[in-house]
Amino acid sequence: MHGAHACAARGIPLRHGMRLTAQDLYNYTKCAHRVYLDANGDPAEKSEVSSFVKLLWEMGLQKELEHLGTLAGTPIEDLKALSLQAAAERTDALSARAPGPAGAAR
Repeated sequence: MHGAHACAARGIPLRHGMRLTAQDLYNYTKCAHRVYLDANGDPAEKSEVSSFVKLLWEMGLQKELEHLGTLAGTPIEDLKALSLQAAAERTDALSARAPGPAGAAR
């Protein structure tokens, strides 16, 4: 799979060692304070992730894999085994070669 998904799941490096994930962006749309509290709040005050939410995460990943299966003939690179830095570098390299907006922006 191209790097966008792999990096989104593990986070994009920001200043001061922070990471921004797709989940952070989603959480921000639901509560402007959640991303800050997740990064800076007292972990002891954070509630456990419910089994229902874990099930939703698993179903979401399964749906993504099913969708990838429909992209026959589309080059897909799986970056999960790479370190975050290596995945980000590989994503940049793939984006630079991409036709259309991703490649045109470089």
